[in-house]
Amino acid sequence: SYSKQDEITKGLNSVSVYRGNNISNGFVVDDSNEVFIPRNMVAESHMLQRGQVLIAMSSGSKEHVGKTGLVTNTCPNCVFGAFCTAFEPIDEYKFLIYDFFRSFTYRAYINQICSGTGINNLKFEHFETALFAVPGDQEILKSFNAIQEPLYNQIMRLDEESSILKNTRNYLLPLLMNGQVEVK
Repeated sequence: SYSKQDEITKGLNSVSVYRGNNISNGFVVDDSNEVFIPRNMVAESHMLQRGQVLIAMSSGSKEHVGKTGLVTNTCPNCVFGAFCTAFEPIDEYKFLIYDFFRSFTYRAYINQICSGTGINNLKFEHFETALFAVPGDQEILKSFNAIQEPLYNQIMRLDEESSILKNTRNYLLPLLMNGQVEVK
């Protein structure tokens, strides 16, 4: 948790805080509303890692609580905010879990939990219930993973490339606007 007074400008000793607004269509995305806090305020366990799932655990909006996003790129200085959590699925089930969190079944489960009024909160015990069936036949699971893995690897590669291009654009655009570089 951090307060408005803790926010700083981006720098060597800062980390970017990812929140529910960084989750879109099942993926964690950069946005223009970045918040940075000092690195020393953050526990190592809150650092986001590629392959983790970011979950919005609390929100005043029923549409936002329970949103999940796959962390697709390496983000060495990114953490999750106070109303979120992150977890890393077990390798053999990760593609099932990634797909489940994007399903209508998951959304219906969240809507059932958040059927009251006011601030909606998910608790860790909401995820202790078996939410979907896992194939008993390991060969089916291996076949499913063999199909899914290249797709998710491509998504992660493309997201990494997009991030590099965005950073390059953000670096070059001010130089171009100030006339410090020219396009030929």
